[in-house]
Amino acid sequence: MVQKKGGRPTKKNKQDQKISAWVSLLDRKIIESQATKSRLSMSEYLKEKALNGKVSIKIKTLPKEVLQLIGTMNHTAANINQIAFQLNSKNELSPVEKIRLEGLIEEIKEVVKIIREALKNDR
Repeated sequence: MVQKKGGRPTKKNKQDQKISAWVSLLDRKIIESQATKSRLSMSEYLKEKALNGKVSIKIKTLPKEVLQLIGTMNHTAANINQIAFQLNSKNELSPVEKIRLEGLIEEIKEVVKIIREALKNDR
């Protein structure tokens, strides 16, 4: 009987070798600064520099609309968490809280609608 191996599959080009280099404190700070500007770890920065002779800066920015949706979702999640806490402590919801919960549900539906429309437009 063949036993199946679990876990993550092995990579074809596994990074299992380590290189060490002695540098001055000033050189280290410069390398760290350049890596930070490139938004890479020091290891990734040095590897790119050594293999390609240059490092391309990776800028990961999200559109303004996405950031606004994230903010809305975080706000809504905090409100839902407060309601869940109250329900878990066996307190009934007041009529005002029930209306607030219905409003949060509508907010979530609106955010989902905006996301769906944005995904349709990107195709």
